[in-house]
Amino acid sequence: MPAVTDPDCGYPDFTCVETARQGVSLLWALDPHDTQSGQALASRLADQFSFAQLIRALRLGPQYSELVDRGWQQGQRVGAEGTEFPYSFHVPESYSAQTSYPLHIYLHGYTARRKAALLEYGWPESVISEQAISLFPEAWADELWWHESQTQNLRALVRILKQRYNIDENRIYLHGISDGGSGTWQQATVDATTYAAFVPVIGNPNVNSDAVNQLERDYYPLNLLNRPFLVVNTEKDPVYPGEQMNQVMNPMRALGVDLEFVLVPDAGHETGWLDSFVGEIEAFRQASPRQPIPEKLFWRASADGFADRFHWVRIDATKPAAPSANLESANPVVLGTGQHIFPRTTESGRLMAMRENNRIMIASEGVERITLLLSPDMIDFSRPVRVIQNDHLIFAGRVSPSRETMLKWAATDMDRSMLFAAELSLTLDVPAAINRASNRAALGGPPSRANPLLPN
Repeated sequence: MPAVTDPDCGYPDFTCVETARQGVSLLWALDPHDTQSGQALASRLADQFSFAQLIRALRLGPQYSELVDRGWQQGQRVGAEGTEFPYSFHVPESYSAQTSYPLHIYLHGYTARRKAALLEYGWPESVISEQAISLFPEAWADELWWHESQTQNLRALVRILKQRYNIDENRIYLHGISDGGSGTWQQATVDATTYAAFVPVIGNPNVNSDAVNQLERDYYPLNLLNRPFLVVNTEKDPVYPGEQMNQVMNPMRALGVDLEFVLVPDAGHETGWLDSFVGEIEAFRQASPRQPIPEKLFWRASADGFADRFHWVRIDATKPAAPSANLESANPVVLGTGQHIFPRTTESGRLMAMRENNRIMIASEGVERITLLLSPDMIDFSRPVRVIQNDHLIFAGRVSPSRETMLKWAATDMDRSMLFAAELSLTLDVPAAINRASNRAALGGPPSRANPLLPN
């Protein structure tokens, strides 16, 4: 039987897909800020190849080279403001470009000074695995882990490594010790899409109650519902006492955060015990791969657009709060002392979204506009899509996939398992009050004294 020839490419289908992969390699190698070159390349690929060929090429990903550095490597990234961000990483000597490797990211502690990641309040050599690539970024007094610049830095470093090495997008894990553990909590609230799971060690989500920590934004506990956590603290820690951390974890559990809390006995604010715990961390990672197109998600975002997206939902605009609104009173996490763990200073909107075949259901409060990113892995583009917001149908119709849209998001995400071929922009104008009971249930339940942590 002769090979099938696709009219968009003019060559046998296998040849077209492999040629398209060369284009994908070029697309991934571009500087993400070079939008002009990216748009031009995407346009050429869209003109040359069919949708089926492009999605096959994107799922296969770029053609990685075996001629890459292995072992310990040093690097330095220059941020948009000219700040130099040093980092180190380790690549297994047995690395093969034909295999996808997990990426383990380790945030060090003691960010009051600039210090290499493997030194004091850092990670022991025992965390290095020959079955994973390990990344050690750096933070210091001017660039703390919970600063927006570090969120951007971590995103950029993941991108740099994806450009060189075959990384499993669904097995990227963020770990942190001390300040790095606290930073891990914060990153989970603003950039959960990137990571499969989080491992904060002798850290504290309550870091944002301390003015000296230079917090730049609000952090929302609702966003923690999307990922599992292995939380490790120590019994005799003078900085973050074990009993205090247990008090923090209780309302986290009440909210519904998927967490396993381990209290290491007879240990203080140090990591001498960590070598014997590496196996437990690896078992947690093995049990916690990321779902690239989750069936259900939660997200809260403010109006500034910094952390507006989680997987296939982007919050484009929030609604102004009522003039009498007390933002701090909406804070859902309160200890027995009345101390707020997640301070609220700016207006924001929240939503819960669920997908089932071609139906998408949304419960929302304070959100004015959203964009749904649609993947052929989540809907059938040959059938109508129905979107229901707060129990009211707000969209029903066919949505057409686009090669240009798919290439745009592929270049943005660099993720072979998360390919979006259509955008659906919607105005959410049905108030939550129309069906308050069902929406409270969807968003986590009504307020109660027994549940001091609500999905806010």
